[in-house]
Amino acid sequence: MNSRLLLCGVAWSLSVVPLVLDGWVPGGVLPPGASRFGLALLPWLALAGIPFRARAADDVAGLPLLVLAPVPLCLALGLDLATGTPVAALIWAAAQAGVLLVGLSLLARISGRSGPEGAFASAVGWGWVALVPAPPLLALALGGSEALGADRLWTMAEVSPLGWVLRWTTADALGHGAPALPLLPLLGLALLLGLALRAGQGAPPGQEIQEGAGP
Repeated sequence: MNSRLLLCGVAWSLSVVPLVLDGWVPGGVLPPGASRFGLALLPWLALAGIPFRARAADDVAGLPLLVLAPVPLCLALGLDLATGTPVAALIWAAAQAGVLLVGLSLLARISGRSGPEGAFASAVGWGWVALVPAPPLLALALGGSEALGADRLWTMAEVSPLGWVLRWTTADALGHGAPALPLLPLLGLALLLGLALRAGQGAPPGQEIQEGAGP
C-alpha cells in the first residue's frame, strides 16, 4: 500500500474519531472551549509533511490529502460555528491552516521526487523534524521548568505549526478573536522548501528514488 495514502488514512481517523465520540458520549469527550477545527487539524499538520522517498514517476503524492482532509475539517468548522465561534475567526484560522497544509504537502512532494538518495533524509528531513515535532515536544519536556515560565514555553512550541494550532485550540481562544499569523512556522517552512528545491536542482535528470520512510 502507498505509504502516503496510509498516513492520510491515519490522519483522517485521528481527526474524525474525536468529533464522533464527542457527539455520541453524554457530556462530550473534548475539553470545554476546545476548538473542534484545531483538534481535527492537528493530525493533518503532523503528517502532511512527513518526508518520503518516492518514485519520480509518482504524480499523486498530494492527492490523498486533497481528497481526504476537507471532509473532517469542514465538519469540525461546522461544529465550531454551531457552538458560537465567530465566523471571521474561523475563516482566518482555516485560511492560515490551508497555507501550512499546502506548504507541508509541497515539501513532501518536492523532496520525494528530487534530490540524490539520502540528501533529503540528511538535510531537509531533519529540518522537518526540527520544525514540526521537535518544538512542542521540547516545550512539553521543559514544562516543569519554573525559570522558563508558560509564556516562554508557548513561544518555543509555536515555532512549530503544531504549537501554533495548540495555542488557539484550547481555552476558547477563537471565541476571543482570530489566531495570530504563524510567522515562525511559515518562515521555517519557506526555508525547508528552498532547501528541498536546491537539493532537487542537484539531482541527475530522471533519477528515481525508491519509496521508503525518511528521514
